[in-house]
Amino acid sequence: MSNTVPNFSAIRLLGAGTAALLLASTAANAQNWDLVPRLAVGGEVDDNAQLTVRTDDVVKLEGYLLEAAAAISYDSATTDFVITPLILDRSYPDEEVFNSTMYDVQMRYTYRGQRNRFRFDAWFNEDDIRNAERADVDLDQQDPDDIPDDDTGLVQIAGDRTRIQARPSWTYSWSRASASTLWIDYRDVTYDAELGFTDYTDARFTLDYSNNFSTRSAWFVSGALRNYDLEQDLGEFDSIAFNVGLDTRLSETLRLRARIGVEDVESSTSGLNETKPIGELTFIRQLETIRLLAQYRRSVTTSGRGRMSERDAVNVRMTRVLNERFEAGLGLKAYRSRPIQLEPDQPLFDRNYAQLTARLTWNITRSFSMETMYLYTFVDREVQGESANSNQFILWFAYQPGGADQ
Repeated sequence: MSNTVPNFSAIRLLGAGTAALLLASTAANAQNWDLVPRLAVGGEVDDNAQLTVRTDDVVKLEGYLLEAAAAISYDSATTDFVITPLILDRSYPDEEVFNSTMYDVQMRYTYRGQRNRFRFDAWFNEDDIRNAERADVDLDQQDPDDIPDDDTGLVQIAGDRTRIQARPSWTYSWSRASASTLWIDYRDVTYDAELGFTDYTDARFTLDYSNNFSTRSAWFVSGALRNYDLEQDLGEFDSIAFNVGLDTRLSETLRLRARIGVEDVESSTSGLNETKPIGELTFIRQLETIRLLAQYRRSVTTSGRGRMSERDAVNVRMTRVLNERFEAGLGLKAYRSRPIQLEPDQPLFDRNYAQLTARLTWNITRSFSMETMYLYTFVDREVQGESANSNQFILWFAYQPGGADQ
């Protein structure tokens, strides 16, 4: 995998949006700004980097990692803003074809008024297929809505994927107990031409209404329109979704969210017209030193395969502060993906996937830390009648000034 030049037109677009939001806060005092840089070096060992069958010639990688990142944030009584640029370089001396560089920029802007709340999230990511299209567990993910579900799992080929995502939302509070939210989620995904993937856009328009019927609980209802458009006139899918749900705090430390609904998917290009059940059950436990998230989700997903799929996914992750210097994390991500198609006896791209992640972080000082990770990945590709697994070890040494006192 070659080191490619990032999509600077996309970066300029994201930068222009960022600059506009910054200019909107010109009255801000400089003391409201904060900058936290991060520099990390590490090593990686992977005994089956392309998740191929063990009887084949597997690719084993040993290499070096270099990461440079920063968090730039602004905070006031009504406005929050954060942008986190990151560059990650991977180098493998014995397998240079797998050398790659990831470019990632995430941004979030929030404005809070008396009745109105505006939020804008944006994300640019360019990475090699081996990492971008594999569903790794993110132990630092806080919002269950942000768990991605658009990977293909195809990591045997060389090339890059570029994804641009924008998510503006507007919330209006009708009263202290009720509110409506209108939000748009737009993704533009492109691949290197030689990969054989399909470039696509995925746009979703959602309207939610929620009502707090007690100090701890709220019910909600939502409807969504969605368009999944394959480039080069290869096809187009439209869907309408509707669901109802409950969000409640069972105790001071335990939160439950449940929803159930349907999504009707149709395509004028293929004649597809099917209705699929969707839903979610999420538990979040937050203690002083422990955070636990457990989620089951049934959804309709998109990917570079050129088809919409129905996916049953389980996500479990736990992080724990062991003491003032050590933190540990465990995570499991497993799913069963089946394409929505006209011929149910042709299981194109059927896939079962699971990944187990373990992490231990040692805060050596307030600015220096060491982190070790182990990842076990399993995939079962039913259409090929084969399965594969890999073991991956990663070690990081990081410098980030302004850490917690030790």
